[in-house]
This record gives sequence, structure tokens and C-alpha cells, in this order.
Amino acid sequence: MAWIIERAGARGTTYMAVYRDPDGHKRSAGSFSTRREAQRAANREEQKVLAGSWHHSSLGDITFREYVETEWLPNKHVEASTRAAYVSNLGSQARGPRGYLRVGAKFEPGSLRVTTGSR
Repeated sequence: MAWIIERAGARGTTYMAVYRDPDGHKRSAGSFSTRREAQRAANREEQKVLAGSWHHSSLGDITFREYVETEWLPNKHVEASTRAAYVSNLGSQARGPRGYLRVGAKFEPGSLRVTTGSR
């Protein structure tokens, strides 16, 4: 449930819109001059959480594929055969549907089993 925190300051009263993220942490949706604006902002963010479309803005906007191809794999110092295995195993994941997920996105347990190949 989204809620409002009222703050009295030197410049008057402001209203902070608060909601819980998918992990249950309190998050601010901003400070507003009216209670109505604050409630709307808090409700909007809460709806994103409930719909599964909420994105943690500080986690960045790089996709899994971009991360694998530009950061992770080039910085691995391994034998050639190990690198070839990484490319083969990660290639299908990074180029498939999971490749377009944002790095900050949560993977479901079923998705991880498919990714790692365990049953």
C-alpha cells in the first residue's frame, strides 16, 4: 500500500510519496506540494511494482546481452577451451529472450534452471 509522509519545513509543507519495492524496501516516489499529487505518484509506482514493470533506476539500463558481450566475457582471463565453452553456453542465453532483460531484472527460479542447465 502506498502512503504519504507529511513534512513541515521552512518553505511550507511538502508531501513525500512512499511505496514498497518488490523486495519490500521503502522507496520514495518524490516530494510534492500537494497531498493529491503525492498520492498519485505513490500509487503510480505501486502499480508498476504490482504489474512487474517496476525498474530500480540505480541499477542501470544495460541488458544481459550487452553486459556479457562488453563487460563480463572480455574481462575473463581463462583458457581458450574454457572461453569457447562460455561463448557456447552463454551465446544461446544472451542472444535469446533473456538477452533483452535488464541486468537489474530479477530472474525467476525456473528461468535460472534453464539458464544453468540443471533440472
